[in-house]
Amino acid sequence: SSSVKEIRIAISKDGKYAINGNVTDTKDLGQKLESLKNQAIQANQADVNGLRVVIAADAKASHQAVMQVLELASLAGLSQIVFATQDTQVSPKKR
Repeated sequence: SSSVKEIRIAISKDGKYAINGNVTDTKDLGQKLESLKNQAIQANQADVNGLRVVIAADAKASHQAVMQVLELASLAGLSQIVFATQDTQVSPKKR
């Protein structure tokens, strides 16, 4: 397992959320983030600083939908947040 845990949150253009590929109701989003954080801490015996939230928002997703994720993540104590661009012009980086 990698040292950096990632929670991937996708936001579709119609404002639906998926956490790590699982579609999640907006009202459950905060609770899911909280429990994923707790799982990661227990699994790693690590601090929450190793946990990164990757937000992949559709280009047509509303600003409000993105802000809601940011707010819920920070409420859950997740401070490391990065944006994954879903721009089709960018070729995926080979690792």
